[in-house]
Amino acid sequence: MDLARISAWRNWAGGVAAVLCGLLFLALADAALAHVRKSPFAFDLLPGGALKVSGPIPQRIRSIGELLCQTSSELLQVTLESVETGAWLGGRLWRGSLRLSPAAAPGSYNFMVKPRQPAPGEVFPLFVVTVHPDRAAYRRHSFSFFERLTGLSPWWIAAAAFPLAALAFLAVFCFSRWREGLLLRQGRAEVYHVGSASGAALEVAFGLGTSHGVRPGLTLPLLDTHGRPIGSVLVIRSSSSDSVATTCSASPVKPGYFVCLPGSMAPRNSVLG
Repeated sequence: MDLARISAWRNWAGGVAAVLCGLLFLALADAALAHVRKSPFAFDLLPGGALKVSGPIPQRIRSIGELLCQTSSELLQVTLESVETGAWLGGRLWRGSLRLSPAAAPGSYNFMVKPRQPAPGEVFPLFVVTVHPDRAAYRRHSFSFFERLTGLSPWWIAAAAFPLAALAFLAVFCFSRWREGLLLRQGRAEVYHVGSASGAALEVAFGLGTSHGVRPGLTLPLLDTHGRPIGSVLVIRSSSSDSVATTCSASPVKPGYFVCLPGSMAPRNSVLG
């Protein structure tokens, strides 16, 4: 595969990675906003649906046997499962499960969990369960843009986007290494950093070092992104695999330009053997 094709595939993978990262960010933001906008005491379900529920209780409560659950309909069943300390604020919570009968008609149902022996003046939240007639109505009432648009939870979209973005970034890395290897076989390396130096000169960094025969004081040709000579660079320091040089060119230099070893002005699209 030639250099132009490898570069095109790398750029395509980079574009896909950027889109997936954007999708991941938007899905997480959408999920967070939907969570903030929705009351913690309100739930949406379809007939026959079920979900895990929890709520605050006084600190004195130590077991579910001390609690009583009142529901507005026998079609709504709440099972209390445990009492524990909340993870974030440290208060006491009851945890349980809610199940709605398949025969439940669309509308609002409610329930309340409170101590069997409440203290004077204690108040407890009223949980409201809104039952929707079908999936389309459920989607229309969602606080999540992604769920209204696609019918999928933003958490599922984020969970799918993350590994796909990771694979795209891995593809970018592999194509970049392949491209770098082809360039090195041609005696060239891409400029990956441009910074200021003394006077009008610029300081550039590229992937040719002492293992490639580059030493401080060596002058090397500088090519633009199309492989056209535009000047030269003077190497000022080198490691085994990289070097830093100052430019000897009146033309502006940017990342993506090339530095060549002496006598290696190879065609830009040489074929990888």
